[in-house]
Amino acid sequence: MIGGDFNSCLGGVQPGDSVDSLGCWGFGARNAPGVQLANWILQNGLQILSRQSDNQDTSESWTCERYFDEARVQLDYIIADERAVLSRVWNME
Repeated sequence: MIGGDFNSCLGGVQPGDSVDSLGCWGFGARNAPGVQLANWILQNGLQILSRQSDNQDTSESWTCERYFDEARVQLDYIIADERAVLSRVWNME
């Protein structure tokens, strides 16, 4: 299991995404590093645990507010082997 700032914005779910691996929610537009991260996750049998909750409010899923344009994006992820099981997602409430 690894977690951190990957500077890769996966954004919202896109057509053809594997929600089992990439998660079912996200925020922002997918950037080029996000495409690379998504491909790497799929090629290596991994999953993004921090995008797996189906009740997440996407307007609150951002993890970075960029200084230069104040855009909110999701860059921080928890990644694990596909065999990992998520029992619940941490919530600020």
